[in-house]
Amino acid sequence: MLLLELVLDPAEPTHQVLAARLQQALGNGEHLRLTPWPNWKQGHSRTPGSQGEAPITLLLAPARWLESRSEPPTYPIGALVVAELCEGAARELGPGAALEAPSRGDPASRFGVFEFESGPALELRCVTQLALPSLSRWRRHQRRCLLALADTLIWWLGLCEQRQQLLRIAPLEKPLPLLPAAVVPLGLRLQSRRRWLQAGVSRRLSHWQRGSEAAWQIAVGRLDPGSQEVQILHHLPHQGGDWFADPFLLAEGPNLWLFSERWRADAGKGVIDLFAVRPEGLCAYGTVIEEPFHLSFPRVVHHNGTWFATVESASAVEVRLYRATSFPAHWRLERVLLRGQSWIDPILIPAEDGGWWLLVNSHNCPSLPGATAAELHLFHSPDLLQGSFDPHPCSPLLVDSTCGRNGGLLAWDGAWIRVGQCTGVDNAYGQSVELRLVENLDRQIYQEKSIKQPWLQRLRQQVRATHLHTVNNQGHWITFDYVNS
Repeated sequence: MLLLELVLDPAEPTHQVLAARLQQALGNGEHLRLTPWPNWKQGHSRTPGSQGEAPITLLLAPARWLESRSEPPTYPIGALVVAELCEGAARELGPGAALEAPSRGDPASRFGVFEFESGPALELRCVTQLALPSLSRWRRHQRRCLLALADTLIWWLGLCEQRQQLLRIAPLEKPLPLLPAAVVPLGLRLQSRRRWLQAGVSRRLSHWQRGSEAAWQIAVGRLDPGSQEVQILHHLPHQGGDWFADPFLLAEGPNLWLFSERWRADAGKGVIDLFAVRPEGLCAYGTVIEEPFHLSFPRVVHHNGTWFATVESASAVEVRLYRATSFPAHWRLERVLLRGQSWIDPILIPAEDGGWWLLVNSHNCPSLPGATAAELHLFHSPDLLQGSFDPHPCSPLLVDSTCGRNGGLLAWDGAWIRVGQCTGVDNAYGQSVELRLVENLDRQIYQEKSIKQPWLQRLRQQVRATHLHTVNNQGHWITFDYVNS
């Protein structure tokens, strides 16, 4: 059965690379048809996930095709078009289109898959988008972006077909105009490349100074609402070959507890340690959760009078829920929330209907480094202890290496702010974080947008951090992990 028709310019190298990857990913020549633009006869295009015998139509370089037609074009409603997101518009993949955005100094290249919504107005709606870190290796960067784009596109289409619905991943607020490809000015290109090279050299020097493994450490401070400055009160530095990361703060009566991952160099795995935050410093209670496999990213929630904790247990290919038998130091396994994938950085959020949301990451795109875990998924369960966690209609929410992976969750002024990790330049794990305000979360819709907080912008300067990848709060108490050199 023909699943996908790719309409392309056979002479365009970017189109050739994308077509070859799609052929390889589908694994069956009968599922993909490559059609040159001059030979394409416009017909019905099936929307991904819908019923019908027609193939899904994927268009490349439509702007050039539309401009070349002498008669008024009739746009293929329901067809998909692949383009680069640039300066608030969608730019086609074509000759001279640098697969990056140097004019903005953006450390990522963003691509979108758009659907034609109406004919004469050429309205496009973004149904999925992907961001990739920009690399200093020029030609390798172009090919890598295309391979990752093809992998993500096949993965997304597969989800649509399996669930018989159109998934809307990170929809844009309004349709974007489609612009023809343009050559980036040489001056801007060289300036941008110079910045990437400097960042890559700096990262390699810092790795050489501290060894191949980043020595993460934790800071705990308090935010002054007036000055919007975080006063750093306590530090938890690395101890020999062991280091601390993924901090989580929890208030329980008069006590303030800090849960964190401790990387044990002797065992080659992470365990969960506990500290009491006291005026005089951090009081260590030792390891409270340990398994034969690696654990990290602890988070604690209160449910029906009992404390429960989730941790990242991707090595066990599941998301585990632990119950406190004697809070806060003793825990036992209660149940497994998800199985079947190496789920990463799970976050439980109480739902208004009494159920629970689960935000968690995964990695299904072989062209992206595994550490990016750029796919953000959302699940819902009516009952934490007995209900099954089912995918949200919008899940996966986005595929974005600049903010997709969870780096914490802030409860802020009555709202939830998701912390997204940025892979950064040259796949530098833990390069930085981005705050994402959750605007709408219900059984049908998930929406978030990027926001700025002045205190977060200054945290790196306060501790001279080169890397930062987890931020959490408890009221005005702030905790984060970082690397400096």
